[in-house]
Amino acid sequence: MAILDLPTIVFEGDSMWTFDYPCLLLHADTFSIKSNIIKTRNAFDRTRIYQVALIKDTLILTHANIKGPVIRRYVRDTVSASVVRVLKKDTMNTDCLLGTWQYVPPGDGHGEAPSKLVYPFKPNALLVITRKDISPSALENKKMFLFIDGKKREFRFDLKLAWYQRQLRLEPVIHPKGWPKDSHMIIIYKK
Repeated sequence: MAILDLPTIVFEGDSMWTFDYPCLLLHADTFSIKSNIIKTRNAFDRTRIYQVALIKDTLILTHANIKGPVIRRYVRDTVSASVVRVLKKDTMNTDCLLGTWQYVPPGDGHGEAPSKLVYPFKPNALLVITRKDISPSALENKKMFLFIDGKKREFRFDLKLAWYQRQLRLEPVIHPKGWPKDSHMIIIYKK
């Protein structure tokens, strides 16, 4: 049995929004409720059925999994309406990009063996992102310029939740010399 206490959910009308609050919209589902059962349906028409229990201020959702029941606990809390609006519109709160990020070496979160990932430059051990590093147009295109290995490089970026930690994933827009053109290798940083 797995007990997960991670995401934030917001119920609004017939929608159930799941967030890595205050940074990411993870997914939006429609839902219906009958007695102690919530049935959700996502954009890909995938349905999930949860048993529901409300104990004081804690909502407990349980669903079946191949490895056994998965229990998700949600404690009633308040969230900023303006942050929720930003997440619904943009799926990401760019304020979460700001700050210091720590490099994750290949094989430690990449899903590939360390020997398969070789970078043609040395990623910074720490990456500090400030407001001046990200322009509104860059954010719209999910691109930013960063100094890596002493050179200013353009990267596509994505903010993800992986293995219960927030990750910044970078992929060069122009593949550097020595980087396979057809590769989708990424550089991962975590906070």
